[in-house]
Amino acid sequence: MKTKLSIFLLLFVILLPLLSCTHDVKLKGVSFDKAEFSEQKEKWNSAQIKNYLFDYSFGSYRPDYIVGNVTVTEENKNANVVCTEGSEEYPSGYKLDNISKYYLDSIEDIFATLYSEYERAIKRVENGDFEYIEIKCTYNEKYGYPEYIANPGKCGSSYIEDKEGNMAGNSNEDFIFYLKNFSWNK
Repeated sequence: MKTKLSIFLLLFVILLPLLSCTHDVKLKGVSFDKAEFSEQKEKWNSAQIKNYLFDYSFGSYRPDYIVGNVTVTEENKNANVVCTEGSEEYPSGYKLDNISKYYLDSIEDIFATLYSEYERAIKRVENGDFEYIEIKCTYNEKYGYPEYIANPGKCGSSYIEDKEGNMAGNSNEDFIFYLKNFSWNK
């Protein structure tokens, strides 16, 4: 009886760590916390902030590729959005207009862009471009506006890694967004 108990305990000690660890699990679908999104959007709307300023930037492998300065009043929204590095799409110093997805002129616009990125991610996964896209978002604790957004994709037909495991092919139009220097007055 003692031998059976010893064997059972030995197997338990050996197998438990193996069974409890995830071994290269392939995730599928889109990860986005819609409940938190709705909660934070409601927090922002409840704050009823009508006059505010903020700066933001978009980047991917090029940090701060797009920078914007936004002023919102009850009567007007003004955004100055500029490309900081030259590319085929935008030369350095190019001023973006309101048809660019990188042109944001209010906190409401950031929420709308975040949700449209979620919808686009679903389509990209359904089309097989990516097996998994995780939309990461950090919201301001007090007012609920998004301060950080990233949307990396994994696997699928558009995902190509180099020998170090870094993205080397189509980047799923992924980006990193930062909102900075938010201030408001009554």
